[in-house]
Amino acid sequence: MKKVREAKEIIISINNTILNVELSIRDVDLIETLFDALTEYVKQGCAINVKQSYMTSPSDSVKMISKIITKGEQMDEWRHETRQLISVLRKKQ
Repeated sequence: MKKVREAKEIIISINNTILNVELSIRDVDLIETLFDALTEYVKQGCAINVKQSYMTSPSDSVKMISKIITKGEQMDEWRHETRQLISVLRKKQ
């Protein structure tokens, strides 16, 4: 029988046009599952328009990334960039 793992905290906010999902950067397996799903979506021929904001430190200004992803290779690149950013942020905690 599988052992039940500790529940992950997921914060969902919904308004008229947006479903926003927040995950802890410590929940690497959950983040990877999300990236797996997005990768499959892109591989099915659907494009995604990514608008990502981040701060590497509390004294830093907010940085924005915007890109349209249409291919699996682009998805892999964005996933790698995001992993690196998360790694930097986790080291600062």
